[in-house]
Amino acid sequence: MDIGVDEDKDSLTIENIIFAGSGHNKCIICRCEVHAGLVVMPKPARLDFLVLKLMYAPHGVRSCTNHLWNNRLLPDVEVNMENRQTRIAKLEPSILLQLFNDLLGLLQEASSAARLDFMDPCLANGDYMAWTGWNKQQFEDMFTLVSPHIRSSCNRKAKNSLAMFWIKLKANLSFRQIGSLFNIPGDSENRRNPITSWYCQCKSEARTVGACAHEATLI
Repeated sequence: MDIGVDEDKDSLTIENIIFAGSGHNKCIICRCEVHAGLVVMPKPARLDFLVLKLMYAPHGVRSCTNHLWNNRLLPDVEVNMENRQTRIAKLEPSILLQLFNDLLGLLQEASSAARLDFMDPCLANGDYMAWTGWNKQQFEDMFTLVSPHIRSSCNRKAKNSLAMFWIKLKANLSFRQIGSLFNIPGDSENRRNPITSWYCQCKSEARTVGACAHEATLI
């Protein structure tokens, strides 16, 4: 990313970044007109837009909700470039500094995120097969079947709990290894608890990696 100084306007020119526009009447991505599914684009999504598409979108631009997931930009969205000016982005130093700080925050967030996340809609079908032996749809079907008996916690979501359980049985990884995959904090014993203590509220005392005999048989 090359940055030049525009002395006349006291702004910085970012040579490889396109200014996406600042209008509020259209989706910044697909250029659809205002409709019920249009929202103000969240900051994390605007940062994704910058990193993934090399396009700068200022605060206040709109986006269709189907381009977003959990306030993040879906990486496979296609940007409509028709009837769009491809101006090079020129930003005031204060805005560029804020953008730099935001990008640092994004990097810190990425460094603490789970390496494997079954809540991520972009997780590939091949990853499902490699880790669980099920394709994505089969995993979703199994989760639908057992989800009434699973509860989420501050350490992990219910869908990731099913994945942890099945990966433990299938691959026989240690709790430390599974904790590293799903970024569960703490030592091996602390990592063991979120994996083995969630499955159901059944009175049966027999447990297989935390699941009661009924759930283990079902899975």
